[in-house]
Amino acid sequence: MVIDLCGVELMDTAGLEVLLEEWNASRQSDGRICLVAQEGPITRLLEVTCLSELFDLYAELEAAVESCALAPA
Repeated sequence: MVIDLCGVELMDTAGLEVLLEEWNASRQSDGRICLVAQEGPITRLLEVTCLSELFDLYAELEAAVESCALAPA
């Protein structure tokens, strides 16, 4: 699954909770989540909360889609 966060300017705990719920669901089905976010507030939030370690982060949508498409399910 690819989640594009490039248009997201601000995220609170509710947004982080949604990401964690999706991460947990993907783990149960041997899936993978790739996040797309430009360097800025969202990537800093993910780093500060250590959630950047759970997700594959990409700066560009095309790279994330290609990487997720190549990854084994």
